[in-house]
Amino acid sequence: MAERKSKEIRKAQPEPGPLMGFFAEQFYTFVMLAVFAAVLCGWNMLDTYNAGREIQPHMYVILVTSAAVLVLCGVVYVGQRDALEIVWRRGRALKETKLLLKESRRGRGRYAYRLNETQAADLTATEKALEEALEARQWERLGEALNQLDAKLDEHLSFARKSTAREYAESIGVAVLIALFLRSFVVEAFRIPSGSMIPTLQVGDHIFVNKFIYGVRIPFTDYKFGMGVRKPERGEVIVFKFPKDPDKDFIKRIVAVEGDTVEIRNNVVYINGQAVEHERVTSHPCEYDDKIDEESDHWQHRQCVAYNETLDQHRFTAIYNYGEGVRSWSPVKVPPGHVFVMGDNRDNSHDSRYWGFVPFELIKGKAMVVWWSSGQPEGIRIKRMGHLVE
Repeated sequence: MAERKSKEIRKAQPEPGPLMGFFAEQFYTFVMLAVFAAVLCGWNMLDTYNAGREIQPHMYVILVTSAAVLVLCGVVYVGQRDALEIVWRRGRALKETKLLLKESRRGRGRYAYRLNETQAADLTATEKALEEALEARQWERLGEALNQLDAKLDEHLSFARKSTAREYAESIGVAVLIALFLRSFVVEAFRIPSGSMIPTLQVGDHIFVNKFIYGVRIPFTDYKFGMGVRKPERGEVIVFKFPKDPDKDFIKRIVAVEGDTVEIRNNVVYINGQAVEHERVTSHPCEYDDKIDEESDHWQHRQCVAYNETLDQHRFTAIYNYGEGVRSWSPVKVPPGHVFVMGDNRDNSHDSRYWGFVPFELIKGKAMVVWWSSGQPEGIRIKRMGHLVE
């Protein structure tokens, strides 16, 4: 660790302009985004072509734009490689400088009792020289000062320095712990396997769920605390453990909360005797594609009747099978600590009408956003990515 490649930044070279500096800093971001967009678009176009459907014009635009960005990056890399390398090397030097200064200051403070005055003064003076070079952006001097401080740390604080293997192990460990924490308490990803929430959620949608909003669950238990701070509300789409089989996760919309009386008369939902605001959709045909069952890969095209409904502040579309008449369900009262849920695909949803209420403690969280979507007949559904779950 004592010897760094200071030669990389010692050689005097022309100063890259601001535009080149920005391009160099974002170079790999541009490349990765362009490759991702090209692969995603190409995959979607192939699926569309194989299905015998017409490829949409915007797909060609995305593909051509991605290709143009990749060509531009290639041209700049070949023609301006020296300028790119300068920016990249300086960026690495700045990062190393900040990390080394932080390490030196922390070491001097934590192990002051093991350093004599001469050693402490030596480290302080070397830190100051590095800081001055950093502020002045004197790259040749910065490389020399960086090597000097690294050597001083090896000389005076070698017992406190971490090995490369330890640094990697700690970084991986921290990343794993953060991921586990986020998954357990904050956000978790789920995939929609069935069409019970069509049209709000499609089969193959991948969503993020806010697990913090209704309280915090103790890992590996069904106990939650903080439920009283923010209780589930009507109209919210939630993920929960299926009361009849807690190993399964369901996703439905809350129609009624504790204390409500809910019933259905002729396909109209009534809450406490008041009909939920609804309006039939006639502006476009109601049809969709759904899997015959979750385990198969066979799809079926279905026709439906759609209604725009408003439940409290949530506006959504509920659908019913075309030509199957109307449905009615006797009124039931939701007990304390429970909610009554239904799928937006009303005639194709296994929900509270059949198996009862959902206890608060089985609710995992509130659906937030679709981050990925893929399924028939479109293939990859680019337009659904980033779609907020209403």
